[in-house]
Amino acid sequence: KEYALYTNLRKFDNIQIPAPFQNIILKDYFKKKKLNFTTVEEYFFKNCYVELEGILAQKKKLKGIIMCSLRFLPQKKNYLDYFFNITRNLEVHFI
Repeated sequence: KEYALYTNLRKFDNIQIPAPFQNIILKDYFKKKKLNFTTVEEYFFKNCYVELEGILAQKKKLKGIIMCSLRFLPQKKNYLDYFFNITRNLEVHFI
């Protein structure tokens, strides 16, 4: 099993982390831990979480999901409840 590295290019809290920086941060994290991973980049469209949902659909093949910030998730309480319920058997890291 491997980890999914989830990157999101949209602004959150008036901050946007460019994809190259996210990839450097995430890949450095994994090099230090010597873990296998695959990278998934979200579409730029507002309120689009197609790639995140794709990761969740493949959860049986994953050990965990890693992303730079909790703010990359939709911030509605019902979605956060859903996300943490569906990932309860996965490792979820926010770097």
